[in-house]
Amino acid sequence: MFMRDVRSARRFALAVLLMLYGAVLVLTVLLDLPDRFMLRPHRLPLDARGATRLALPWSGGEVEVWKARVLAEPTAYVLRFYGNADRAERSVADEPGGLPFSAEVWGVNYPGFGGSTGPSSLRGVGPVLPPNAA
Repeated sequence: MFMRDVRSARRFALAVLLMLYGAVLVLTVLLDLPDRFMLRPHRLPLDARGATRLALPWSGGEVEVWKARVLAEPTAYVLRFYGNADRAERSVADEPGGLPFSAEVWGVNYPGFGGSTGPSSLRGVGPVLPPNAA
């Protein structure tokens, strides 16, 4: 009799845990929780400290690119995608001077960050290329 009660309690606990797990999955999908917790976009204006702004067409909007280089003619080009809680215009002007060669650095702001249009989402990070770039 006691063993039957223990098995019942375990089954009940397992059922409750499975229901909680399912509820968390449903809420995660419905509320886009990964985007809300992982991405911290902002569009406040920042000082680009001499970098030049480009706006490239992308998916009905624009992707903002900032470029900077040292005074010499570049021997290399660096394309950098700035991550979460960072913006291209904040750092791109400092990067060419820290390289051991003359380079032009292009820094990209993902959609939803800086002057790039569109919502910030994890799904939008990958396809940040102009439609005719392929």
